[in-house]
Amino acid sequence: MYYRVLSGTRGIYAAIDADCPAGDSRRNTKPDGSWLKKVGNDYLGAVSLWTGAGMRKYIDSGLFAWHVAVVKEDVVVQLVKLPAEILYEDDLQVICKPEGIRPVGSVPFEEFLQGFQELSDESLNK
Repeated sequence: MYYRVLSGTRGIYAAIDADCPAGDSRRNTKPDGSWLKKVGNDYLGAVSLWTGAGMRKYIDSGLFAWHVAVVKEDVVVQLVKLPAEILYEDDLQVICKPEGIRPVGSVPFEEFLQGFQELSDESLNK
């Protein structure tokens, strides 16, 4: 399973750019995101998906919570099957054409966090 974070109808990074632009004082409290390779600009028009490991890092780094705090619209996590055409892939993320994603559902941010934590706890206890 892969994960796409949306604020309204926009991907979370597009929403951040619009709702908390460079120079906004809220960026002073932004957690470090240097662990994520910034390759999205190499694939204009594409969308990014988190892998399970990427989502765990995104949550644990505090970056996900900060993103949710600064965007204007409600945040949901779209659950996505393996995309049809992958343009870039690493351990944390997959970049693909938007028409290639196959969503299987969406979950509100808080509900997703609870379920993802329970899933992680169960897999650690096996």
